Amino acid sequence: VSISICPSQPMIYIDTDGPKKGRNAFGDDIFLFSIDKPNNSIKPSGPDYVSNSSELPCGGDNDNCALWVIMNGNMDYKKTSDGKTCKDSNIVLNWTSNFSCK
Repeated sequence: VSISICPSQPMIYIDTDGPKKGRNAFGDDIFLFSIDKPNNSIKPSGPDYVSNSSELPCGGDNDNCALWVIMNGNMDYKKTSDGKTCKDSNIVLNWTSNFSCK
C-alpha cells in the first residue's frame, strides 16, 4: 500500500498495490479518500448514494469508486460496458438493489 497526501486539498490517495505495480488508475488500484477536518474523520470518495439511488456506482468518475468497493465488497463496475450495465448478465448496477453482476 502506498499513501499520498495531497497538500492543496484535504485528500488521501491510496495505491493498493504500490506505485510500481498495477495500472496506477483510479477505481482500479488507486482509491481516493477525503479528510473531513470538522468531524475528524476520513471518508471514501463516492456519490451520495442515499439521495441519488439512480447514480452510477462510481458517479460516472473512477476517482469516486472507493465508497462502492467498501460498501459492496466488489469492483463489478469494471465488468460493465457503460459504468452500470454488466456485460455478461445485463444487470444494471445501482445503490439500492443490484450490487453485483452475479
